[in-house]
Amino acid sequence: MRYLRRIFAPSMLLILALGPLAACAPTRFEDQAGEVKPTEATRPPDLAAGPVTRITHADVVNTGFGEAVDVSGDTLVVGASDWNGFPGGQQYGSVYVYQRVGKEWGRQVRLMSSDGQDGFQYDQHFGRSVAIERDTIVVGAPDADHPTAGDNTGAVYVYRRAGDAWEEFAKLEAAEPRPHERFGNRVKIDGDTLAIAGDQDDALYVFTWDGRAWIQQARLSFSLPPASDGRQVSLALHADTLAAGVGSFPFDQGQDSTVFVFQRKGDSWTESARLEGKQDFGVSLALGASPAAQQGQADTLAIGADADSSAGLYAGPVYIYSRQGNGWKEQARLAAADAMMDLAFLANNTFFGCSVALQGNLLLVLPRFSSTVYVYQGQGANWTDQLEVIFDGLGEPEAWPIAIDGSTVVEGTPGEFGNSAHVFEIFSQ
Repeated sequence: MRYLRRIFAPSMLLILALGPLAACAPTRFEDQAGEVKPTEATRPPDLAAGPVTRITHADVVNTGFGEAVDVSGDTLVVGASDWNGFPGGQQYGSVYVYQRVGKEWGRQVRLMSSDGQDGFQYDQHFGRSVAIERDTIVVGAPDADHPTAGDNTGAVYVYRRAGDAWEEFAKLEAAEPRPHERFGNRVKIDGDTLAIAGDQDDALYVFTWDGRAWIQQARLSFSLPPASDGRQVSLALHADTLAAGVGSFPFDQGQDSTVFVFQRKGDSWTESARLEGKQDFGVSLALGASPAAQQGQADTLAIGADADSSAGLYAGPVYIYSRQGNGWKEQARLAAADAMMDLAFLANNTFFGCSVALQGNLLLVLPRFSSTVYVYQGQGANWTDQLEVIFDGLGEPEAWPIAIDGSTVVEGTPGEFGNSAHVFEIFSQ
């Protein structure tokens, strides 16, 4: 069953149950003693969502289909890194590209790496990460091997649109590939800038398009926590601002996590901030720019901390930071208003914030173990919860991805009971 429901103010019991985090929940525009009701000029317009379209196919079962998604205009990409389409294949991976014509989404092509069957590669996991910007698709294959550097060095493949076809244009690797670095586990693209991260090395890579080729512009170093099965790096990129969340995820109660923020000036990148937290702080990131932002700079940063227990065991908030000069300052903490109502078997454990997406004044949040997208609208310290969009799918522990471009939202639902992507539109009423 697919539907959406409007959020109403929580009851006093719920507010008490959420404790200190509830006190920081988004302000609601209601008539209350001592408050000034916003004028229509300052009130965010009410939002609505269109029908949810589920995209899946019989041949994507148990392929990881939906573990990575992105959208640009009328083109949608979905990763399936466990795909075994070749005889004797071992998780080569593939990426599915869809095109919207009118209101319908149709599969345009399935992409595979050019060297997936070269006799050397057997488990690239091509499609573990994807990104699209207009006529460019970027695909991460973090377990690609290097003939001299060793196993799982990782690679990123870049495709360009040529009419109705997509052609592999480049294969990118670290300038000095390292075994088990898993370069390409995360990719983000914005304009002519491409950011790439692994999850077992202490570096981010930035490539830029010079009109003819993608050139490595920078290798940015940071500190990783001790090696663990849950160690991950998250990425966000907007213009000349890049953020990376580094920690041991998921559900690590003892390990500190850090979000590193870098700023580019000219061709140089410098670290501008380190934001510290615990319990999955930085498991997801999104950068955005308000109308007041300086050119080339993001001024809003959403940080998911889905295992934060300040509002209940693993309830999780999303932290909103704003740029203050050369630094960043926490402005708000957002939590699901109905945290106590979901997942009775886990009480109020919603793992809110395992995935986030930000565009302008719209923030989208996905909890773990859920099939609901929470939609907020606002800026700075003022955010209003507008919608819950509920889609088909059973809650699983994967951190499902979410992306937005314009009014189009795509959410991926991988796993045994998922194998799908969901697309819907958000618009002002």
